[in-house]
Amino acid sequence: SLSILRSEFINFPASMSSYPLRVAMLVVDDRRDPRVGTPTLGAAPTALLEGFAELGPKLIEVHVVSCLKQPDTLPSQLGPNIWYHPLFVPSWAFLRTMHLGPAFAVRRFLSRNIQPHIVHSQGIEWWCGLAGALSGFPSVLTIHGNIRLILQNSPMRPLSYWKLQALLGDF
Repeated sequence: SLSILRSEFINFPASMSSYPLRVAMLVVDDRRDPRVGTPTLGAAPTALLEGFAELGPKLIEVHVVSCLKQPDTLPSQLGPNIWYHPLFVPSWAFLRTMHLGPAFAVRRFLSRNIQPHIVHSQGIEWWCGLAGALSGFPSVLTIHGNIRLILQNSPMRPLSYWKLQALLGDF
């Protein structure tokens, strides 16, 4: 599988042959205190980053972007070709603004600092999906589950968190 991926990058179309390929990965950092330790990104993103690290810095550079409610979290390098960029977004700017706060912060950061070839959003149940959709760059979205089906099987109050997330997922 890794050799197939390598051959795909080597046979990349001439119009997109600027190496290294810059990928921005929008992921939720699950640490309780993001100022301590290395980012906790979950099993799937971590496995994906390990595969990207094996490709090497000549083929790909990955920029992991995470919106955090804690200021003063420092950027770090997670691998030879993987960088972590924490963006401070006030807590009121998440769901109260339908995640437009993180979406615009990510869009501004990507256009000013990274200029990625592609944006990968890890899930639609948080800010990542909307930020990727509104990033202004070609994007890929990983959908973990269908929130609408979850809502059909578990009745919830009218304006619950998951109902709002289902509306955003439809967008």
